[in-house]
Amino acid sequence: MTALISFAAGPVAPGSGDATVLLSFFSGGGGDALPSSLRVRGTVAVTSPAGSAACNVIGLVNLEPDDQLTF
Repeated sequence: MTALISFAAGPVAPGSGDATVLLSFFSGGGGDALPSSLRVRGTVAVTSPAGSAACNVIGLVNLEPDDQLTF
């Protein structure tokens, strides 16, 4: 299961209707099928052209393991 944590959007240039959207996510599902060492959080950048229903992925901004402290 992947959950959306937050998102932000901003114009690609001043006065432009096109935007770049940043989506932060966390992959935390899977129960016993997905060991905690494989759970990650990250951010993806997506284009949002003005007047279009289609978006394209620009790329992965960051990806980090979600290490849980264990004692």
